[in-house]
Amino acid sequence: MKSVYKIISLAVFFSVILTAGAAFAANGSQFVAKEVVIEDLAQNLARWFVWFIMYTFVLVTWVLYALVVFLHLARPYILQILNKFTLRLGADLWWTFYLTGRDIAAVAVFAMGLFNLIPGYLSEIHGLVPWPMIVGPIVLGMSIFMKSLVDVDDDPTAFKVYHVLVLAGFGIYSLGIYGIVH
Repeated sequence: MKSVYKIISLAVFFSVILTAGAAFAANGSQFVAKEVVIEDLAQNLARWFVWFIMYTFVLVTWVLYALVVFLHLARPYILQILNKFTLRLGADLWWTFYLTGRDIAAVAVFAMGLFNLIPGYLSEIHGLVPWPMIVGPIVLGMSIFMKSLVDVDDDPTAFKVYHVLVLAGFGIYSLGIYGIVH
């Protein structure tokens, strides 16, 4: 926890120094009013805070997308556990919790991914909106729509298509995350 405070205090210190330097060089003079430096600092901190919130939101969306993929790939393990239950109620509850958690996580990632369609949202972070950040959640939305039409847990062909859509969407979204980070 102490390292977090050190990092925050260093960030504030450097933002004050950078803002003060920019304020002194603004009109070529060595003296600038104190109000100008404070306003520049407030604007820089507000800009940094907005960038931090948007960047964190994009990364949380990616982590939840990874959870959706993990829950999707964990299906054979869940089915194996179902066979070990001796009480039918326990097996039904386990299966219900698994399906509900998997589907709610997928819908949440799709809804969070729709924020990438807002004009100017990702341009604050990266400058240009990377296309994988838009296409990845749309592919997940197509898989959710397909799941609402066909029972993918009973139809092997539909499950394979759903499997490809979920993994392709995650791969595409991961390309966008890589593009933003690097």
